[in-house]
Amino acid sequence: MCSLGCYAYQQKRFESNMLSSTPCYQAEPSDALRDPNAWSDEALTVSWVGHATVLINFYGSTILTDPVLVKRLAPPYLGGRNLGIRRRTECPYDFKDVPPIDLVLLSHAHHDHWDIASLKFFDESTDAIVPRQTRDLIPNGHFGNVTELDWGQTHTVGELTVRAFKVQHWGYRAGKPKGARGYNGYVLGKRGARIVFFGDSAYHDRSSMRRPVNWVERVGAGPYDLCILPIGDYIYRHNHMSPEEAWSIYKQLGGKKFLPIHWRTFILSPVPIQEPLERLQKAAQEEGVNVICTTPGEAVRVK
Repeated sequence: MCSLGCYAYQQKRFESNMLSSTPCYQAEPSDALRDPNAWSDEALTVSWVGHATVLINFYGSTILTDPVLVKRLAPPYLGGRNLGIRRRTECPYDFKDVPPIDLVLLSHAHHDHWDIASLKFFDESTDAIVPRQTRDLIPNGHFGNVTELDWGQTHTVGELTVRAFKVQHWGYRAGKPKGARGYNGYVLGKRGARIVFFGDSAYHDRSSMRRPVNWVERVGAGPYDLCILPIGDYIYRHNHMSPEEAWSIYKQLGGKKFLPIHWRTFILSPVPIQEPLERLQKAAQEEGVNVICTTPGEAVRVK
């Protein structure tokens, strides 16, 4: 049964998604690092595109995580028109103008992380790394090498290494039995620098909300130059972590910079749109603020 709060949220989501076409937040003015073509191939530079999409230049390897580049999530469709949940922040980049993407990382097959229309932006010059039993969701004629990784498996692309680890989430999408499709986080390494990317995850073991996961054992001991962690939609505790829990993981892993994702871009829960960042910044201030890229299009040289 849906509570009064649930009904109020559904009404708010309908109004914000269906009755308006203007994002709440426009892209911020340009800065020195705004143009990815100017990023050095001798540095690690990152920018939050929105939701779980992060653009990375990792010492010359250009990487894009969970690309959702369109104005609305799909489905549903009506008469050929996408009526899905709309973006609340503009996509800060025109992907025809950014440097060629070497690698797309896909964490799991949910529509807010795996958007078919966005994947069609890429051709066979781009490779992809995906979870187990998800290759069938890659659109035909797009991407070159598509590599499925299960938990603990590693793939090398030139100097770049990518290792998959288990997050606390799920990966169902039509086409295969429930539980068949994988759901990954990834550790990326190159030239002694390391990045950890959680696409989506809870903090606790899903079998017991009182038993935290040993994230150092699961991910690998730090330090990590950059931790990309989700902070939104934590009302759904079995599948998402709170900002404070994300900050705890960041500290456990010995993170040096924290890039928050999975907030502000789409209304997917009753959580107020700015609350995740406010709670994260409050938690972070106790030990010094190392939170970066809180505005779509903001770019930071990490190393």
